[in-house]
This record gives sequence, structure tokens and C-alpha cells, in this order.
Amino acid sequence: MTEGLERALSDEYTQVIVFCAHAIAFFRNNPNAGKSRHVWSQFSSNFTRVITELRVYSRRVDENADMIRLSRERRMADTISAIENMQLEPKTPDVNLPCYTIPYGLNLCFYGREAESELLKITLDPEGNDAGMKVVSIYGLGGVGKTQLALHYANMSMDLYDVIAWISAESQIKITQAATNLATKLGLPKDGESEDDFRAIQKVRDWLNSSKTTFLLIFDNVEDASILDQIWPASAKGSVILTTRSPTIASKRSREVIHLECFTGEKGIDVFYELVVTGLALYYRLVFATGWKLTRQQLGNR
Repeated sequence: MTEGLERALSDEYTQVIVFCAHAIAFFRNNPNAGKSRHVWSQFSSNFTRVITELRVYSRRVDENADMIRLSRERRMADTISAIENMQLEPKTPDVNLPCYTIPYGLNLCFYGREAESELLKITLDPEGNDAGMKVVSIYGLGGVGKTQLALHYANMSMDLYDVIAWISAESQIKITQAATNLATKLGLPKDGESEDDFRAIQKVRDWLNSSKTTFLLIFDNVEDASILDQIWPASAKGSVILTTRSPTIASKRSREVIHLECFTGEKGIDVFYELVVTGLALYYRLVFATGWKLTRQQLGNR
């Protein structure tokens, strides 16, 4: 039991107990609540709010429990790290390069973000004049295209980086899974059969900082900036893209921030026309390749 887990459990249990007490009082004071739509609506609304808050508290409990599990072997990992640092000539392990963990390929229907794409290209260029690590944060409403913009840059830039790693950053668990997957794909040697997840994160970060390899990390959908500390690199060869809905989180990690907004009316029409043209081109390509045709009625239905 840690202070963080105790606080998270206390908040969750308190919420349940308070709601139960409220429900008892409600039904005592309103024995015929089911017959009054207005009274029942108030209680139902309160119940929905409590369920939403309980989901938040439950996630906090899960994350604190995961951190306790990961930290059990931290002292052992620190001891191993200290022994490695005592070696007179530390060697960087041979790994599988190039190494890319991009979840999706190039989106052929990606349109309308030319200015933002060019800004990413200029700012994150590993051959640029900036001596430090290059970081760009992208923030905006959900569904506006933050992930698609980052994916487009990643897929178009594989000739610039030796390593490109996509890291879903909604929670501690997903970051750990992504780091473990990257360590496996790189071929970083294990310290033992029972190597823990925290050690995999530390190993990936240390390798990125010491290998002199150009790399791009994409932290997608960040909700809590503090969980990035464990894997955040410090290599001048590195470039980082961070996507989030929060302008506060975006500005904490980067001086270069892109506020991605919805298309304007005129731009939206242009994008729509481009999608229509692309769809027709694919249709006629299919027709010429297979001799297959749609009747006018079938085409209208589609």
C-alpha cells in the first residue's frame, strides 16, 4: 500500500458510500419516485454523474496498482544499472536497424494539412541546426486529425530516422506495452528470463540516449504529462511528436505547439472535392482492370 493507492481507494469508496447514503435518503423521502418523471429524472442524472466519476477513480486505482508492481523491481534494476555504469568501456548492444513500429501505413486520403506538415518537416529535421532534441506538440479537439497528421509525418519520414516508435500514451500500461514491444523489435538483450516491464522502459530510454542513432518518438493521445518522465529521452539526435487534447500539456513539453483546428468552410469543400475525385479514380481503375461495371441504378445507390 502506498499513499497514492490509499488516496485513490479512499476516493472511490467514499464516492460509493456517499451515493448509497443519498439513495437511501432519496427513496425514504420519495416513496413514489417511480411515478414522478421529474423526481426520477433528477435521481437518474445524479446516478449517471456518479458512474462517470467512479470510472475516473477506478482508473486511478488501476494505474497506482500498476506503478507499485513496476516499482517492486526498481531497486534491482538500479543495482544492475549501477554495475553497468561501472564498466570501463560500456558497449552499445547491436540492434536491428532500421526499426519502425508505426501502427498504420500511409493514408492516401490525407488532405488539407500542408502548412502543418511542412512545419513538422522543418522543425523535426534531424539534420537541422538545432543542437538539442526537437519536440513538437499537436493539440486540438478529439477527431480533428492530430493522430492522422502525426501518422502522415511518420510514414513520410522513414528515410530520415533509424528508429520510429509509435507510443500510445493514454495510460501507464500502454506506454509499458509500447516500450516492451520496441525493445523486442530492436533486439535489445534481456538481463534475464524474468525481466520486468520497468526495466524494458529504462533500457529503451538508455539505448536511445547512448546509441547516437536518429530516432522519432510519437506519444499519441497524452492525458497525463507526468507519466512520460520515465521514458522521455535526452538525445540531441532525437525528435518527438506529442498529441493531446490539452493545450496545457502541449505547452509543458514543447516550445513549438500546433493548434490543429477544424477545416474552414472553403477548405472543407476543397477536401471534399479531392475525396470525390479520388473515389472516382479508384472506381474507373477497377472498371478498366476487371471489366466490371455498375449499372446507373447501382451507382446511384452507392
